[in-house]
Amino acid sequence: MSSPMNPIGVFSFHSCESVPVRFSAAKYHYLKPDLKKRAMRYFNLSGKMNCLVFLLWTAVMLLFPCQASARYNPAFQWYTVRTDHFIIYYPKGHELVAQRVLSLGEEVHKDVTRFLGYEPQPCPIVLDPGTDLFNGYLSLFPSRISLYETPLYSLRGMGPGSDLLDLVFTHEYTHYVHITTSLGWYGGLTDILGKGLAVSNIFSPGWITEGIATNTETLFTDGGRGRSPLFKAEMRSFTEDPGLWSLNSAAVASPYAPPGQRIYLAGYHLVDYLNRIYGQDTLARISKYQAEHPLGGSAEALKQVIGKSPQQFYRDFLKDFLAQSALIKKEALAEGLPSGRIVLAENQGLNSFESHFWTEKGTITALRRGYDRKTALVEADPITGKIIREIKTGILANLSARRLPDGRLLLPEVFYHPLGERTIDTTDLVIFDPITKVHKRLTRSQHIYSADLSPDGRTLVATRRNGMWIDLVLLDGDGTNLRPLISKPGLYFDKPCWSPDGSRIAAVVKSGRNSDIVLINPVSGAMELLFKSDVAEDNDPEFSPDGQWLVFSSDRSGIWNIFAWDLAGKKLFQMTSVPYAAGDPWISPDGKTLSFSFLTRGVKQVRALPFHPPSGKSIEVERPSAVEEPDLGRLQPEVAFTGTKGIPLEAYKPFIHTPYFKSDEKGIQAGLYLLGADPLGINSYSLNLLYGFNSGRPGYDLNLTNKSFWPILSARIYDTSLEGNTVDHGESFWFRERGAEFSAGLNIIHRVVPDKITSSLKVGARLRHFDSLDDKVRISDDADLSVGYFGVASLTRRPDSASRDMVSSWGEDFYLSYEKGLSGLGGKLPGYNMVISATQYVPSYFKHQGLALTITHQSQEGLLFYSKALSLPRGYGDQDTEGGFEKRNNLLLTAEYHFPILYTDNGYGLYAYHSHLLKGSLFVDYGAGWDGGFNWEDRQGRTRTSFGATLTNRAVLFAVLPVEFGLQAGYKVREGGLFANFLLKLDL
Repeated sequence: MSSPMNPIGVFSFHSCESVPVRFSAAKYHYLKPDLKKRAMRYFNLSGKMNCLVFLLWTAVMLLFPCQASARYNPAFQWYTVRTDHFIIYYPKGHELVAQRVLSLGEEVHKDVTRFLGYEPQPCPIVLDPGTDLFNGYLSLFPSRISLYETPLYSLRGMGPGSDLLDLVFTHEYTHYVHITTSLGWYGGLTDILGKGLAVSNIFSPGWITEGIATNTETLFTDGGRGRSPLFKAEMRSFTEDPGLWSLNSAAVASPYAPPGQRIYLAGYHLVDYLNRIYGQDTLARISKYQAEHPLGGSAEALKQVIGKSPQQFYRDFLKDFLAQSALIKKEALAEGLPSGRIVLAENQGLNSFESHFWTEKGTITALRRGYDRKTALVEADPITGKIIREIKTGILANLSARRLPDGRLLLPEVFYHPLGERTIDTTDLVIFDPITKVHKRLTRSQHIYSADLSPDGRTLVATRRNGMWIDLVLLDGDGTNLRPLISKPGLYFDKPCWSPDGSRIAAVVKSGRNSDIVLINPVSGAMELLFKSDVAEDNDPEFSPDGQWLVFSSDRSGIWNIFAWDLAGKKLFQMTSVPYAAGDPWISPDGKTLSFSFLTRGVKQVRALPFHPPSGKSIEVERPSAVEEPDLGRLQPEVAFTGTKGIPLEAYKPFIHTPYFKSDEKGIQAGLYLLGADPLGINSYSLNLLYGFNSGRPGYDLNLTNKSFWPILSARIYDTSLEGNTVDHGESFWFRERGAEFSAGLNIIHRVVPDKITSSLKVGARLRHFDSLDDKVRISDDADLSVGYFGVASLTRRPDSASRDMVSSWGEDFYLSYEKGLSGLGGKLPGYNMVISATQYVPSYFKHQGLALTITHQSQEGLLFYSKALSLPRGYGDQDTEGGFEKRNNLLLTAEYHFPILYTDNGYGLYAYHSHLLKGSLFVDYGAGWDGGFNWEDRQGRTRTSFGATLTNRAVLFAVLPVEFGLQAGYKVREGGLFANFLLKLDL
């Protein structure tokens, strides 16, 4: 799952919407020689001297530029409660969750700190009830944990734990202790610079970062992924050809299979191996050594602790893991039951068939997802596997799906709050027509996770979130008249389905550690277990068309397989013996064929075999008993605390206060950089205080941000010295700029299916005063003050595309920036600057390639000079008079064809560098500048054309810094000149 703002989460090391550093949302130019000074000034890196400490701080901060936090409903009233080791922030009305965290706190603290051998500072914890998606995460700057109130909506994969909050809490607190371990010389340095920089262990390979946490969640709870046969099977499935990835490739959240999960799968097994072979404190010793010697990184720490190089360690691990995997596979296949024949599979194993269904005419339709092809419903002949048709669905943000008799899909979808920045959402029920692509929403803010329609079409049975639990509810067929069927604290329901005659409902119920299948009376809600509850996980119940059998998936054989229950004879049969995992069983309409999903190399195939349960393996089970009563004393303790309203003032003290060195017109400047925010990220600030030793002049830059309302409110006041020329054209000179700015911004999610449409808007006012700091240049008293307003808007549309596509097929980008200076209110520099840009992405005939067509117009008036980086052909500067680029208006047309060259999955060192993709592009730029009205003939005389190519590499540095870098070279047609630039983009 995803979680906001570069966190280290239960499921993913997630980045905030992967926004590249660029000058506009519509088009980006990299640093050109003639724009270097202005670009450096823009990024505030123009100083002639920068101390090592500041460079270190800058490097770390560049990794996490948007670490604010999730968005929260502005109506929340926040309260605080603290213990010796935790400071908990929770919204009013959610005291039960806060008490549950408080009750777990000391136990979790003791387990994790003893394991890692380090006692951290008190940990801030934010409780977030605003999402229906299960997760939790650690976020930095400031360091704190966010725990979602949400239960796990799919009851598998996390082990047979009785307390999911305990699991998430333990996992995230392990991250907190590991990442913020502050020892040795660097630990002493952070006492001076601020504990916000005590994150030296963040520069660890992903398999260490997530491996430690997945191991502690298993060691210190009664669940965890280390106890999950499904989690372990996914790792073992990669032993099939071409085998496991390299140790370097296990360091990053790679887009290669399994996308985003590799660091968890590899991490658990690698860390478990280290602790098993070299002692249970091995990772604790590695963590502490790296914290004491951060410059050596994890590779040096690993070598010092176990006495082996990373390469030798990995060879030893592979030998051990492959031997164990081969033994498990051999034992699984020795059962002698079938593994099924392939109906649907991708040859390259890049796409997965996540859900499948039988049609009334006896064919199979399956929902295909992946990163090599678009999302689609694929229909196939179950005998030959021949594809009958394929329907592109567009983006589907669903949690589960069932097919209706008319071919439409009944599915829950995630609906994001338009202003919630993908961190506030609800799940609701939708009927999707794959032919018309229409999504008909049946419920609103009902938190539905899965559903099934009764055979008569009148009643829906569904699972519904109720705070920390999942209820079973009924609705009318149109989604109205919701009423509870079973609602009980401590119980979680999953995957309900109707019997063919509508007399019973089968569903999964989780109570304590056990997940069992129950039969439910749809009138009374009475539950009946199939057989005695046990710690094995059972899921995916489905009735046979004649109602005689109930098939389901279970890990009771040690591996997830398909089982069939004789409803009349009360007998259980194992139907399959697969090497890794099977699930999602369905019976054909004629009752003769069983289909199911088959896991291989992290993706799912659809397989089938004859359905004759007595030919399977008979399994002895005990007579059923009652569903186990949940331990509410632990899961829902009575509230025994009184919180304090609001966020205490001490939470706002700066967590970074680092020395800062740069230069002004006379020489060295020195000062202090302060950064602070409340743990929720609602209010944040930064303050840069500077003093020029030679100039004798102080400077400052104060920024304030508030997210307590839907618009993000920002204010800035500053007094800075800059090198360049903002006022009119002329030679570069040093000038002093003092000013103030206030703005309000909105990020809007218009929709996410079947294509994603988002926009952003920011409006504000600026006041700027200019003074020359160059003895040879004087700014007129009549032209030294600007008072004006500005606005920036962008709109993007992203249809469904394969993740490997170089451009978004038929997507669009629009960008508008406008600033106008006023002659009133004391303004002496009236004028304006407007940039408008539009890009259309066109797919290519060749797979994953595509064309971006962009038109950009810039117009400005007045004495203030604005950068023209967006509206210049590549290879040209704004002083190019032949092309008229120094004039008031610019028009640029660009065509750029993007193509992949090589999909890579390797790198250098333990995690120093990992490459994902080598890609290229061919471009043509065509533009000119002019004054006054538009004159096509005059413009034609000035037009300048450049064309060329780029070669770039998408990679990850030090396991956490995603970059794209390479070269750009081109030719200027009229001048006959060549140009070349180095390209760098941070995908943060």
